[in-house]
Amino acid sequence: MKRGWKDFIDSDHPDTECATEMAAEAVIYLGINDWSWIDEPRLIIGVIAFLRTHYNHPPRRTLQSLAEILEDFPVSEAQLRKWFDEAFPTPF
Repeated sequence: MKRGWKDFIDSDHPDTECATEMAAEAVIYLGINDWSWIDEPRLIIGVIAFLRTHYNHPPRRTLQSLAEILEDFPVSEAQLRKWFDEAFPTPF
């Protein structure tokens, strides 16, 4: 069964107000299937554009380092979450 944005927004999103956490979970939910990246660059472009606008700065980690995480098999969800946390830290 293919999952989509509607499924994520309507019922499967995490209970959080943190844009970075929500973005990481969206990438995992929509972009990882059977522990592999589905090779959907539009998903990454959209999420990065949203976070860049939300926080008003570009990612603080390279997109190459994100690509390396996504190319691994199995994709490490923990490393993916860490990348987002470091690239777009939540201001306090």
